[in-house]
Amino acid sequence: MDSLEKNNSVFSSSFAAGLTGLRPVSRVVRSTVVADDFRFRISRATSGNRHSEAFVSVVDAKGKEVSPDRSRVTVAAGRVLDAMRESRSQSGFMLGWDGVDSAVSLSRFPVVGTLLLDCHNVDVEGVGPVSTSIEPAKVSVELRRIADNDGNTLRFEPELGIAVESTESDGESQYRILAPENLLSRNIALDGNVLRSIADIGDNFNIISIFLSSLPPVGLNQWLSLFFTYIDNVTVMLDGHPVEWSHNAAGYEPTIVFTRVDADRSLNMEVARLLPGIDFNLQRRLQFTAVAVDGGDGRPVICRTQQPDLRDSDNDADKIAGMLRYYTPSRAAYKNVYREGSFFIVPPEVAGPFLLHGLPSLLREFRLIGSEHLREYKIQAAFPKINMRMMSSGINFLDTQAEVDIAGEKITLPDLLSQYGNQRFVVLSDGNRAILDDRYMRRLQRIFKVEGSGKEAKVKVSYFDMPEIEALLQAPLEGVAPQQYRAFLEGFRMLPSSELSLPGLNATLRPYQLEGVKWMKYLRDHGMGGCLADDMGLGKTVQTIALLTIIYGGKISADERPRRRGRPRKNENPMNIVADGSILPSLLVMPKSLIFNWESEIARFAPWLSTYTYYGVNRNIDEACRANVVLTTYGMMRNDIDTFRGRTWEYVILDESQNIKNMESQTAKAAFILKCNNRLALSGTPMENNIMELYSLFRFLNPGMLGDAGDFSRQYAIPIQNEADTEAMTSLRRKLYPFMLRRLKRDVLTELPDLTEQTLYTEMEPAHARLYEERRRYYQDIISKSIESDGMQKSQIVIFQALSELRRIASVPNILTDGAVTSPKLDPLVETISEAAANGHKCVVFFNFIAGIELVGERLERLGIDYATMTGSTGDRRSVVQRFQNDADCKVLLLTLKVGGVGLNLTAADTVFIYEPWWNRAAEKQAIDRLHRMGQKMKVTSYSMITRGTIEERIRQLQERKAALFEGLVSSDSTLSKQISQEDVDFILS
Repeated sequence: MDSLEKNNSVFSSSFAAGLTGLRPVSRVVRSTVVADDFRFRISRATSGNRHSEAFVSVVDAKGKEVSPDRSRVTVAAGRVLDAMRESRSQSGFMLGWDGVDSAVSLSRFPVVGTLLLDCHNVDVEGVGPVSTSIEPAKVSVELRRIADNDGNTLRFEPELGIAVESTESDGESQYRILAPENLLSRNIALDGNVLRSIADIGDNFNIISIFLSSLPPVGLNQWLSLFFTYIDNVTVMLDGHPVEWSHNAAGYEPTIVFTRVDADRSLNMEVARLLPGIDFNLQRRLQFTAVAVDGGDGRPVICRTQQPDLRDSDNDADKIAGMLRYYTPSRAAYKNVYREGSFFIVPPEVAGPFLLHGLPSLLREFRLIGSEHLREYKIQAAFPKINMRMMSSGINFLDTQAEVDIAGEKITLPDLLSQYGNQRFVVLSDGNRAILDDRYMRRLQRIFKVEGSGKEAKVKVSYFDMPEIEALLQAPLEGVAPQQYRAFLEGFRMLPSSELSLPGLNATLRPYQLEGVKWMKYLRDHGMGGCLADDMGLGKTVQTIALLTIIYGGKISADERPRRRGRPRKNENPMNIVADGSILPSLLVMPKSLIFNWESEIARFAPWLSTYTYYGVNRNIDEACRANVVLTTYGMMRNDIDTFRGRTWEYVILDESQNIKNMESQTAKAAFILKCNNRLALSGTPMENNIMELYSLFRFLNPGMLGDAGDFSRQYAIPIQNEADTEAMTSLRRKLYPFMLRRLKRDVLTELPDLTEQTLYTEMEPAHARLYEERRRYYQDIISKSIESDGMQKSQIVIFQALSELRRIASVPNILTDGAVTSPKLDPLVETISEAAANGHKCVVFFNFIAGIELVGERLERLGIDYATMTGSTGDRRSVVQRFQNDADCKVLLLTLKVGGVGLNLTAADTVFIYEPWWNRAAEKQAIDRLHRMGQKMKVTSYSMITRGTIEERIRQLQERKAALFEGLVSSDSTLSKQISQEDVDFILS
């Protein structure tokens, strides 16, 4: 028997037994069914202008309702008939197949419509026979903008449509207008003579027609909020782009609603939590699950809503009650104030002082609704309208002339800002007092700087505030300076299509890296500084070297390179160019641990670039300045600042620029006074702790851009950090956006292996727990007494010492007890390392305390596991890293975060341990990114080790509870900042 016969024999015998006794499918019965014997007919019923119902019934060729023989229909038709019978059963009808079928509502029973898509005997009343398609189509509403001749929006015209994937080679969707009555149910629509499947719109599909009327521009956000609250899975197109959902939830804003003034001048008002931009009465009647807000770029975004906490509303009402009590002339008068929950009736003798003196202070926190009722008290809400023109320009600030219209009266901008600053309202000529929108006024205060007083007062605006001013005025500014800045901003859009040649670079850049070089070059061409803030491991170094190759002329030797004069900028000292006409050297400043990395990377990617490492004993500035690039450290820059400031540099480049985050530090002050033509900062974490760090960074990059430190703190840092002022955040983001380029690994390195992060919790032994609790109670008492006697500020050193010791006890108690108490982390760490090393993996362990390195190192030696260490005292760090990267026998690298948290390439390892948690999670991320970066081929696993019941667990909980606050509490070098509160200390030590 050949193999084919053998296979057939096996096949036959194995299947025959299983099929024996089964009844074959009857093909004869199915072939006798004629599709025209009956049809599923869809009819539509409307009520007024609102489409209400679509029904399906079973009819014969003459349109008479029939009941088909269930045994003589196709499978698909049988499913429909069964579903119709089930739906009638649920409706209370129990008709048999011998009776006449009643029509079934597709809105009540959408499954019937879905099953119809498998049938071929469907027609629609008024249309005739239709074909069906189960390929899903997309329903959308396009908001067509209707504008006047000047481009001002008059209205929006909503248009319902359906998009079907094209079968043509171009693959583009075919879009057609869809009549609202052709939405037959929540999941099917009639597209011409085709019945199509659509994404489930929801139960409210039949009221979509009420959203298709003309819409005034002021009602756009409210329309969007209502639409996305009641309609699901419909795309809304605005100016050719879909309205997107935000990742953030919308917050309810505390609001004071003035409802009326009684005949006796008593003021009726209510305190509520309301969604922004939604009519108060509408919110009382409807529950919103979505709300449209400004996305920061002028386009609306949709946010999900959350139910407000009733306790917040109660607290708001209590605050208003307290304010009323404070401004009441007497206790007897306050007794006449009526309160029921959040509703108040305030007599005129109380309402007057409250509105005049109390209300302005509440405008920063509360919105006002119904302010037209306040005219009885000679108070009105007003919105200033500004007219301005540029007078002259300086390097950083422009002189302007601005006039403000308030309720038909014109005053100068300095007068407006002065009155508002003093009394929070503006007195009009008729005696009325204009209450101004606090957010708008804060915006004016951020933008306009007033110098002088009275008639001599002058108004200045920053050159860098041009986008903010145009957003404020909702119109382009006229004048040379605004046009120049607008052209500068518009130039960024041309960068992707611009050409860039890098013949002197021994590397092929990724597309995003090439864009980064173009961006840096564009800023240099316009005399602007910028921060390349790419995520760790995206190649900031090679991008910077590529920029240097552009500056210094290509892949030729220094002797062969033609001498080129630098291009002096406006107000630039001609001495910026060296005597022989060559380009000035550039100064590249970095942490000490990165010196060897920069040396090797320049030698690798641009070996023709001459470098001089200005470090150590035998350093010579004259010899250094003969090179293209001078490498030095922050410490050396600080110590030799008189030497460095005596030279002018083509570029000053700060790597890991967070080293100048404290503008009061000697390092930052040294960086500020360096003389150079161009400035560049490199940092994966340009802001680690608080917003003032951004001020310090940009004071270096573009001096004068953010004004003086006090003004920046008042207008940006305090409102954003302490008051969660989103408008101040948007304003600052808009100002900084052109000068900071940040790309994330997850967005540009799609081929990067996965990173898995885990937390390993360890338990203390009884002796360890007793020791920790004893010291915790001791320090809790010490700190409490210190704060009570000396205040929070003077207690910072005591707090730092206490927290440092508690961290040591939690992680390395061995060193404080002469080995009597052992770290609970030691065994699980060494066991995991041993297993990983046995399976060919390499591990990196980051420590805060050198004692931890010593403990782990001793255990590894006993087990015969080869390892390397690197601490602040390690001299030749390059050889340590190279040994770990290239020596297959070296399985483990033990190092402190301060020397290994930045700049190193440790891609030979795929497992990383954070032995102690750091105050700043960004520092941990930097450490992990030494492995999880370009060049990594293996999946990376990260373990954070936490001792339960200790300060380590509290630190992690505090990070999760108050992430934004914690970023402002402590810095990455494990020292406390001045912003730690007593509540946070109590939490950590509890």
